[in-house]
Parts: sequence; structure tokens; C-alpha cells
Amino acid sequence: MTASRLARLREALTAYAFVLPSLIPLTVFTLYPLASSGYLSLVRWNLLLPVKRFVCLANYAAMPADAMLRRVFLNTGLYTMVVVLGGVFLGFVLALLLTARCGCARYGEGSSSCRPWFQWPCSRRSGCGSTTRGSA
Repeated sequence: MTASRLARLREALTAYAFVLPSLIPLTVFTLYPLASSGYLSLVRWNLLLPVKRFVCLANYAAMPADAMLRRVFLNTGLYTMVVVLGGVFLGFVLALLLTARCGCARYGEGSSSCRPWFQWPCSRRSGCGSTTRGSA
């Protein structure tokens, strides 16, 4: 091996060493369940019986005739709307309560305990918002 090729190999191995700690949880919590769900969608399987019979796309062909399909889509849509809108609403309420309690309406105002958590992206000099204590 030449020196440049050895340097490139060392650099590639270093890069893989930095990426590997993030690939392990990605594989365990995302890629494996995705592949497992894809496999299970192609087999006929009863949870009580260990035999899995490969049926290819027959499960997908039977879906439109299933009476539960419409109910499943409605439940999924309702659950998604409740969770997303509820999370956004609770986030806004929490932000309003924290801002009102501390008096952190603008950067640099309010009690000193709020300042580490609320660092607004503009300063009083840049003209963001109105100033009530005089001009800076």
C-alpha cells in the first residue's frame, strides 16, 4: 500500500468510527422495525402459531375488501390530529406561562433566572419589538 492510500484508509476508518455510535440506535430503533414490518406484511401469521406462511402481496390485495380499513384510517387521522394539535397548543400555553411568570417579554428584561433559558435572537439595539424603558 502506498502512503496516500493508507492515509485515505485511515481517514475513512476514522469517519466510520465517528458515525458508528449514531448508526447503532438508528438501526435498532428505525431500520430493524421497518424491515420487520415489511416482512410481516408479506406473510400470513397468527400470533399464537409460530408458522409464518409467505403470501406475497395477497394481504395488500385483501385490504380494500376489509370492512375495518375505513375505521382504521379514521382512527389514525383522529389520533394524529389530536396529538399534533394538542402538542402545539400545549407548547404555546407553556411558552405563554413561562414568559408571563418570568417577565421575559424581551431579551434582557425580567428576572435574572430567566435569562439563561430565554435568549431571544435579537437585541434591543436591533429594533426588535418596542422598548418601554427608553432607547438603547
